[in-house]
Amino acid sequence: MRDKARLTAIIVAAVVVVFLVPVILAYLWNTTMPEVFGVARITYWQMVRLFLLVTSFTGGVSVAVNTTGRTRSEYEFRRKGPRH
Repeated sequence: MRDKARLTAIIVAAVVVVFLVPVILAYLWNTTMPEVFGVARITYWQMVRLFLLVTSFTGGVSVAVNTTGRTRSEYEFRRKGPRH
């Protein structure tokens, strides 16, 4: 059951990334770039293609998942030792 919930969360996150991130980026582009640099406004689908190109050229979207139950400070303590 836990695997099913995790798969559902991954699918929902992927849908949000694929559909919501280009909306935000297109809004930021269309409110900033034409005024500052004099470039044309872009549509949602142009931003989706641009987003896919940029993420593929830069290594994609990375999501870190902690499956051990340890906190970040516990990892740092084990790696570096106690702080003095």
